[in-house]
Amino acid sequence: MDAVGIASLRNQLGQALEDWVSSPGMAFEVSSSSWYLLTGFPFVDANVALVHQDDVMALKRIIGLVERFGVPACVLLANHARGLSDRIGEGWRFAGTTPFMSLNLETVELKEDSRVRLASQDDFETVVALMSETFGMNHDIASQGASPLKNPNAESDIWILEDDGHAISTAVTRRVNNAITLWNMATSPRFARKGYGRAIMNHALHQAKQKGATVGLLMATDAGKPLYDATGWMGVEDWDVYLKVPANN
Repeated sequence: MDAVGIASLRNQLGQALEDWVSSPGMAFEVSSSSWYLLTGFPFVDANVALVHQDDVMALKRIIGLVERFGVPACVLLANHARGLSDRIGEGWRFAGTTPFMSLNLETVELKEDSRVRLASQDDFETVVALMSETFGMNHDIASQGASPLKNPNAESDIWILEDDGHAISTAVTRRVNNAITLWNMATSPRFARKGYGRAIMNHALHQAKQKGATVGLLMATDAGKPLYDATGWMGVEDWDVYLKVPANN
């Protein structure tokens, strides 16, 4: 894939974050060289930014916003932006890389699963509980993760997999142009390694494919990458990860 195509995928991923803007005090922007979502919640994954071009001013703006919010944050640097690492400033630490991955939906077999359904507002606490248990979030931060359920203008879908009367897995998807983005895929640790994550992901992607999506996009965690590798996802590029956790957090 050429540089223009990769840049488009990066921006599609960033655009999907808009549904987590749940209050006027949050900061969200997608530009040609970067994107960011700063919610103000004291959890590093709730305040994330990507700089993917050699744009010093974009990086400075993001770092300034993080300083103003005073919360844990993650800044990602992609290929052409890696040279900006010495401009991030004090208090940030390099934490390795994270894969940005894509899936060609036209070349993989995807199946519906009768155990999976769309969540409604009535499922809010169920989704919060699954995210909290899986990711180690407190209730308030997990509530931000599930906040698209309470946003009447949100375009995200939140999915729940139930088996034998138990809510076991959840995942969030958001369609941006031809891409379906995948977020917050959470399976209760009590039911790990039993195929539930694969099932909810395949169902959500199948539904998106039926509606015209042609590519899947996600940022992979260490825990999730083996599943993505086994189901046909391919690395687009690796992003350098820089973390900052203020002393009062």
